[in-house]
Amino acid sequence: MAARNLAAAPIPWGAIVGMRLRGTPPELIVDAYVSLVKRGETVDWSIVEATYLAHRRANMTSSELAGLVETGQNEKSGSKG
Repeated sequence: MAARNLAAAPIPWGAIVGMRLRGTPPELIVDAYVSLVKRGETVDWSIVEATYLAHRRANMTSSELAGLVETGQNEKSGSKG
């Protein structure tokens, strides 16, 4: 199996291993990514991880991370949400 497909949100196993090696909590990234996909957001898992790395906090929840990703995506597209 080349990728983990949760809620139509595929993440390669190698990426999950890479997250762990970089010290990024894979559970947080996967939870936030699945949440975003279920909301209909078109975002790549790597954007979720990059957002976490840019706003790293020890007590961040997946909902907070998903909100940061949405805010960043809205700012890039020029829309306000």
